[in-house]
Amino acid sequence: MHSIAQTATAPSTLPEQAITASLTAEIMHDPDDGQVTLVASSQGNQGDLQVVTVDQMLARVTEARTQLDQIEHLAKVFQAQTTLAAVLAEHGARMEEWNPDTAPSDLRDKFVAAVQVIDGQIVVVVPLGQDPLLRAAVVAELISDVKAPA
Repeated sequence: MHSIAQTATAPSTLPEQAITASLTAEIMHDPDDGQVTLVASSQGNQGDLQVVTVDQMLARVTEARTQLDQIEHLAKVFQAQTTLAAVLAEHGARMEEWNPDTAPSDLRDKFVAAVQVIDGQIVVVVPLGQDPLLRAAVVAELISDVKAPA
């Protein structure tokens, strides 16, 4: 039997983060000579508006798509962490993070979460640094299967 060591209560607040994605693309007619140009800007005030080639525009699109993917992930992490906090509060449970580096090698990569009722309180133990999306799903499922004794 393996023992769990080095637990710490999980932080209850989310770290502040900001990710910005901005890209404006426009086909314009040059007011001087009427030539059609492709222009791009990545600043809200269009302070960096400039004529670009199609390849340059596509490179900016790829960069913006990466930023949008990061924003989507940030939203999903926020949802997972706030849902997790609500589930823990609803069940009067607490969550502790465990440093998997202290585990025997046969458990290190396999441990996802454990739950136990201690002195009438549900205690969930999760690996330190676990993906928040996985954590929220696993903890919610474990807690739904456990009822703390009254």
